[in-house]
Amino acid sequence: MTISRRTLLAATGAAALLSILPARAQSPAMPPARKIRTNGIRLAVHEVNERGSGPAVVLLHGFPGLAYTWRHQIPALAGAGYRVIVPDLPGYGQSDPPPPVEAYDIAHLTADLAGLL
Repeated sequence: MTISRRTLLAATGAAALLSILPARAQSPAMPPARKIRTNGIRLAVHEVNERGSGPAVVLLHGFPGLAYTWRHQIPALAGAGYRVIVPDLPGYGQSDPPPPVEAYDIAHLTADLAGLL
């Protein structure tokens, strides 16, 4: 196998550049999910400060998305004393999908979240 001079120089330059750049910060870890039965399905819910004295904050992802979307905000809110509740909405991530497609409407979603709270 022959490596061209250009490829060798590019690889050497890239390695040198990577060695002087600071390491990229790791994304905050998600708290472990637990399954909560509500409105006939099980939602995967990530929660911090379960028994915290602060008010509850519920973070909901959009379409398409997951609870993981909020990984950067969770530590800040928990650190400020809030009880942070972050579900994977029905049919996403580790949450159960509701059987009929009609169960994805806003009335069912609201019932799912009311049951969660």
